[in-house]
Parts: sequence; structure tokens; C-alpha cells
Amino acid sequence: MPPVARFVLGFALCAGVGLGLLWLFQVVNPEPCRFRTVSYLLVPLVLGPLSIGLATNRRMIENGWGPFNIGMIAASLFPVLWKAMVSIAALNGLCGKGAM
Repeated sequence: MPPVARFVLGFALCAGVGLGLLWLFQVVNPEPCRFRTVSYLLVPLVLGPLSIGLATNRRMIENGWGPFNIGMIAASLFPVLWKAMVSIAALNGLCGKGAM
């Protein structure tokens, strides 16, 4: 498999899992102002170090899966962390001091 395909595979897998977990937290907790901020921060804070840990795994690097790991790191930063921050900003407007 070419390196670009491995990068895209890692990016798509991590972005899909991260955004899926964010969506699942919204479905499980329908009340918007309770525990939502913690759940939005939990997903990027777990996926980021997990991706970096996989990227430093010598066996995966030797087998040519380095681009897959870099794709996971990029996905945990850009779409997942971006969605979490946008959702937290929306919660601040909904549940913040100005709304109550």
C-alpha cells in the first residue's frame, strides 16, 4: 500500500472514530448543559496521545505504517479537536453566564 493511502486511511479512521464518539456523547446525554464540555474534551485528549503513542511504536514504523500514524495524529488535531472546540463555544453561548 502506498504511503499516501496509509495516511488517508489513518486520517479517515481516527476522524471517523473521533467524530462518531462526539456524536454518541450528544445522543447519550440529551441535556446540553450537563457534562457535555467534559465529553467534548475527552475524545481529543484520548485520541491525541494514543496516536502519538502509536507513532512512536518501533514495530509499526519498521513495517512502513508511519504515514498511518501521522494521519491519525492529524485527524485527532484538525477535525476532532476543531469540532470539540466549536461545540464548546456553542455551549458557552447556550449555557454560559449570559444565557442564564
